[in-house]
Amino acid sequence: MNCSAKTKLELVDLNGIKLYIDKSDKEKRVLLASTFHGDEDCLDVIFHYLREGNKDIAISLIPIVNKYGIDNSIRENRQGDNINCSFNHPKCKKTMPLTVESISILDNLSLIKYCARDGYSSLHVDKNTDQHYSHIWMQETPSQFILDDLNVKDYNLCYNTLEDYLWHEGIPLTACLEYSKSREGRIEFTNKFLDYIL
Repeated sequence: MNCSAKTKLELVDLNGIKLYIDKSDKEKRVLLASTFHGDEDCLDVIFHYLREGNKDIAISLIPIVNKYGIDNSIRENRQGDNINCSFNHPKCKKTMPLTVESISILDNLSLIKYCARDGYSSLHVDKNTDQHYSHIWMQETPSQFILDDLNVKDYNLCYNTLEDYLWHEGIPLTACLEYSKSREGRIEFTNKFLDYIL
């Protein structure tokens, strides 16, 4: 995965959530979003792609979904809600209350889908493990190679997450990348996901 510096990004405010859009004419488009849970800091990955971009893929970024959570080092938002599981879709039998943040994102769904046309991933940290792993959603059955390469724990499960929602909206590959407590290897693991977009 080769990155190129000086990617031009357009900043759009989604009712308090900042979205940095790569409007380049690259063939593939991906959206990465971070800090749905305020106590899971993976901004190092976001800052890497903000600085470096990617020579092959237009990567748009939402650095902070849960600003209140990150400011206070807590999982939930100001109202005490888990933002991550508040993206309901008709095919999921269990529904969760929408949050201020999920409404801000869903109110801009066409823009989100433009940025995530070929793939989307939320970035998380599992402080209880020493290995990076993922949950994925794909339109086709994943190969053993992708299951092993991304250390997939499960796929195509109904979680009411944004990954799940966008997959039901037709985005071909979505993922929840769960980083270990160590920052080591996070960029490489993310690049493995991006390789599947190409």
